[in-house]
Amino acid sequence: MATEYLQQHWLGILVMVAAAVLAVWATVRAGLKSGLLVGVGLLALMPVGGLVDLADPWPLGLLITSGVLLALLVGILAATGFWSNWLGIPVLALLLFSLGGVLLVPLGEQLVYAGRLLLSLEPLEPLWLLLLVLVPWVIWFSYRRLAALGSTRRVLAITLRSLIVILVVFALAEMHARRTEDRLTVLFLWDRSLSVPPEYDQAGVNKRDERIKKFINDSVVKRGPAKDNDKVGVIVFGKQPRLELPPSAVPQLKIQKLQSPVDDTYTNIADAIKLALASFPESSSKRIVLISDGNENLGNAEEQARIAKQNGVQIDVVPIAGGRRNPNEVLVERVD
Repeated sequence: MATEYLQQHWLGILVMVAAAVLAVWATVRAGLKSGLLVGVGLLALMPVGGLVDLADPWPLGLLITSGVLLALLVGILAATGFWSNWLGIPVLALLLFSLGGVLLVPLGEQLVYAGRLLLSLEPLEPLWLLLLVLVPWVIWFSYRRLAALGSTRRVLAITLRSLIVILVVFALAEMHARRTEDRLTVLFLWDRSLSVPPEYDQAGVNKRDERIKKFINDSVVKRGPAKDNDKVGVIVFGKQPRLELPPSAVPQLKIQKLQSPVDDTYTNIADAIKLALASFPESSSKRIVLISDGNENLGNAEEQARIAKQNGVQIDVVPIAGGRRNPNEVLVERVD
């Protein structure tokens, strides 16, 4: 939980630390002044808004409300010359707080994605990268020749020249990025053959089916907020597989009753894996969770497993105790 929170709110924490450092530095430089403390306090409210998990649509609603109020106060100032810090500072504080709640988390996610994209850059013609040694020369040469521009304009000009050189070198080296896909699609393959007999209680409820349903439902619910875009589906199989639930991004499955009929006289794991491979969407990582006793009597599951491995599909096996009662047979509690 702490790791997920840090991954989601790292930018807000970073801005908060930067605000604290700025406050210490400004205090040391200028001393304790009320205006300075108010300014730093207002700045710190933005990361605070990013660190507080308010339920939607509160952050956006607060942002719109504070924005309208601030625009109204500015309008009154322009029309009458009247301004009140007792009104303006709280409204500005609310605006910064809600702005942090709306922007910091998605901005942090985009920065992480951009960082991963940069780290994945690879050259097709790496020898051209040797021209990057020109960048220090460009900086040294330009620093001497552009002294008349002043410090700010000189730094800007040197930065633009260096960036142009780097982009030209990257173009010559044919840099390209390997796209990494964070989304995951999990397909549960549920063995419904007679080799996994039912366990009826006195009320006629199949307790084995209930345990497997609970395992699948809990696996989806407990995957964590960082994986809300992951997709999950269910395939049931006996002699032939059936796609019970196609892959979709849902917060929970709530499996109650299976609708797909299967011929339970055979156990064909191979065709179940084959159907799973054909059911995966293209733009995601892929994982199969096989729930079975492994008593295959039709097809060649080993061959299909090799094909799955060649296609980058991970297969996890959840063994169930065929032919005997075991209330703890489903041992895996969570699939990440």
